[in-house]
Amino acid sequence: VIGASGTGKTTFINAVSDSHLPVGYSLEPCTTTIQLSSPFEICGHKLQFVDTPGDEDTGTWETTSEFLAKMYKGGSTIAGILYFPNLSGPRVGGIGRRNMRVFRELCGEAAMTKVLIVVTGIDPSSTVREVELRENPKFFYAAIQDGARLLRYDGTTECAKGIVAHLFEFEVAEGEKVVLKIQEELVNDGIKLSIFGLVVMLSTF
Repeated sequence: VIGASGTGKTTFINAVSDSHLPVGYSLEPCTTTIQLSSPFEICGHKLQFVDTPGDEDTGTWETTSEFLAKMYKGGSTIAGILYFPNLSGPRVGGIGRRNMRVFRELCGEAAMTKVLIVVTGIDPSSTVREVELRENPKFFYAAIQDGARLLRYDGTTECAKGIVAHLFEFEVAEGEKVVLKIQEELVNDGIKLSIFGLVVMLSTF
């Protein structure tokens, strides 16, 4: 689970997995390290959430990337990626758009069919903002064209579990694993993590 601080990532995780990971209510981010949820089962699949720090700076992207590389080396399989963008303000600023680009770079085009973009804070009676997120090339248009899905989260446990169930609408062929671009680059191609950090910084411009 990746995304901005304050978007409800950890609350979502606790609701689905019946975990008790700490949730922050102050202006400071609560999740500053990788956290693992309690194991749980959905659609006959045994899963465990990886709760990552907020994506506000380069260091948190590097922490997440390093952990994903260790997972890949250890043979752990990724069922999917849930991305929580920061949509709390009336407009998505430069940092928010940068994080969307970096997220797509981390996952890679081939993994987009296993990406769920989870949006919160949108007026349930309005579709205007959701349409813009789907169709504006500055936001999630490219990711959706590559197979990602954008879903609203209304804060209920039922909705959260339904969102996770979407990961299994399209089963991965037997023997085939979801591998993220950053995992291939760090492990298979031997690219250094510092190079990815440079990409993150360049994405600011």
